[in-house]
Amino acid sequence: MLSAEGVRLLTESAAEMVADIRDREGGATLTVEDMSIFARPKHCIQLLTVHKAKGREFEAIAVIEAHDGRFPHFAISQMPPGAERDAQYEESRRVVYVATTRAMRILMFFSDTAHPKNRASPFLAEMGL
Repeated sequence: MLSAEGVRLLTESAAEMVADIRDREGGATLTVEDMSIFARPKHCIQLLTVHKAKGREFEAIAVIEAHDGRFPHFAISQMPPGAERDAQYEESRRVVYVATTRAMRILMFFSDTAHPKNRASPFLAEMGL
């Protein structure tokens, strides 16, 4: 869920985008069919969770927030050692694997290492990345 500041920034950004479109010649009369994101969905960026990407293929995949604490999720490290923790860890590894195999040509991982607590996902090192 977005914070109040996140909602404000998103709303502000959307308003700026709408204003930019309307300020352009013909922008005030654009219809949904005129906008390629709706008219040609195969030629636009699609935002999905790694779970929703299962069974689909894309020319390019960008996995955002590919850091430890997301993959594997930080809650797994809070679990007591045992079979359930191991199973959750393996499930997280599987999800990353599924995400990597969805890319047909380009695969990118992004992790914000500006914060000292953010380290790249250990699964990236396992893949030699």
